[in-house]
Amino acid sequence: MTDQPGERPYAPTHDVRQISFRDYPMRIGTKLQRTMYLRTGRGKVSDVFVGVADTPELAAEIMKAVNVYYGHEES
Repeated sequence: MTDQPGERPYAPTHDVRQISFRDYPMRIGTKLQRTMYLRTGRGKVSDVFVGVADTPELAAEIMKAVNVYYGHEES
């Protein structure tokens, strides 16, 4: 659902039951740098929303910890 005329509601491009932190590294959004996504490798529009942190620093710390835990290389 959306409050703005002309906006399309969010619809994931992947079956979220098949998305795993184990398979995809996290990344931080480019605008606020607080939004976190799983990077699918198909471009930003296909990345899967994970959540939002209160500060960019906290988002970066969460991303780094998750990526290290699952053995993803830092980018």
